[in-house]
Amino acid sequence: MSQFMLVEREMDTRGLSAVLLSPIDADDDLLRKVGVDYFGDWRGCRSVTDVAGSAESLVDDVCDAQLDGDPIEETTFVRLLRLLVESGVRFVIWHGSDYSNLPAAHTWSRVVEMVRSQAQIQPADLYLYFVPPVSGISKTPET
Repeated sequence: MSQFMLVEREMDTRGLSAVLLSPIDADDDLLRKVGVDYFGDWRGCRSVTDVAGSAESLVDDVCDAQLDGDPIEETTFVRLLRLLVESGVRFVIWHGSDYSNLPAAHTWSRVVEMVRSQAQIQPADLYLYFVPPVSGISKTPET
């Protein structure tokens, strides 16, 4: 497996039965390091794969949809990304051991734009770090 995706925490993915979110194994040095580097800790992170344990097939579906002229928004992978973005959950997507300095996206439209542009050729390798935008000015409760 050379395409990877980590989310910062467990999520309810009902309705996306082809997607598995699995805890990181304590002996998986690469995923632990990525979790610490991007989220500050690896213990709550989840690795994203299909039911066969591969992230490549999820990305391949996006590429295939584009090549066939179908909307990528209907693929399982992009539906998962939308769920994560709408929930404000940070995630990273990378290929191989090249996970440093991932390009950041802060909005749904930017996530889709990046996925679309990176998945134009087969096999596609995606690189992305989603960071929810900071919302408004925080207010402290009046006492």
